[in-house]
Amino acid sequence: MTYLKVLDPGFDADCLLMDGAIVRTEFLGRTRSGERFTIEVSIGAPFAVQGGRVWTCPVSVRPLMPKLRSIDGADAFQALCLACAAVVQALAQYRASGGAVLHSNGSACPLDAYLPGGGGPA
Repeated sequence: MTYLKVLDPGFDADCLLMDGAIVRTEFLGRTRSGERFTIEVSIGAPFAVQGGRVWTCPVSVRPLMPKLRSIDGADAFQALCLACAAVVQALAQYRASGGAVLHSNGSACPLDAYLPGGGGPA
């Protein structure tokens, strides 16, 4: 079973990323009007829940995903892969809405370079 869920609002999910982030990176976002802003990506280490039957991986793509997400998978590897795919999907959705996703130097960011064949439209 795999699915995306929003963590309980009362849960201090940021602590999972502040101390346990295994991936942190930044991109530049550009709005249709040309304004630039920082897109901060963090992925936490997968951990077991529900007595080890499910693994979950916290993901943040700020400001594109306003809330921290928890990506579930059957095992740690699947949860981590799905978390990476969720990041690429959030970036692709922003691009599809008319925004741009750029590398920190301002060059175009080909999303398929991050998740070939599995991340949706580049």
